Amino acid sequence: MTDLNAREGDFKGISKEEVAEIMKGAVAIVRQHASYIVSVSCNSSLISEQFPTNSNGGRESEEMRNAFRSPYGAMCHLCMWALGERAAMISRKPFISYVLESGDEGQKGLVRYAKFVQGESIAGRILIDRYSLAELKTSTKADMEGLFHSADLVAWEWAKHVDRQLTGKPMRQSLLALTGKSEAIEDNFGITLKKGSRFLFRYFNEAHVDRYVRVLREMIEAKSSGEVDASLDRWDETRPKWP
Repeated sequence: MTDLNAREGDFKGISKEEVAEIMKGAVAIVRQHASYIVSVSCNSSLISEQFPTNSNGGRESEEMRNAFRSPYGAMCHLCMWALGERAAMISRKPFISYVLESGDEGQKGLVRYAKFVQGESIAGRILIDRYSLAELKTSTKADMEGLFHSADLVAWEWAKHVDRQLTGKPMRQSLLALTGKSEAIEDNFGITLKKGSRFLFRYFNEAHVDRYVRVLREMIEAKSSGEVDASLDRWDETRPKWP
């Protein structure tokens, strides 16, 4: 998407009008074929809480630490949770096959954790249902080009819009078309664009990301049920109201 809009790389030399036509076609394809569209983001440079670096010594804690020790795993968790909620409206049986573009930092730990939760742990069975997780794998962009280009379009448009809204600029026509002219509102989470159950775009501000990273770290490092309960109590006490 960066090369397309900058007219570089494979798109070097094309006109602005050709870029606009490609964008119109891509938006139309996503709108026609995507059952649900979810994009979550944050500004990792604003996170002040430390991601988990320790475990409580148990296998599950170690696997969770490796999965959620970076913004990649933490944001994927929120995205998969939101998709799983939408999938549950169709079937209680997990049926989503997640495909991640290979190579991102923090990805190996998340993939390993996904395989671990498909075992016999109680937490694993809960997450399988929450994610509607049937399968999770990685692939190169060359092998899944159409799928990844669609995901890139959604992520790029949302990232561009967050930057624009934070500086007082209006929504791009391409995102308006993608979301059916939905409005992005500033709320306790940061910025949210939500239309029915089909679309959920959310930018988490630093206050909420810090809150989220803190509870991840405390839950993973907790050595007793009392520590877990205390962390969950703090989470509930600081919970923003969902729009």
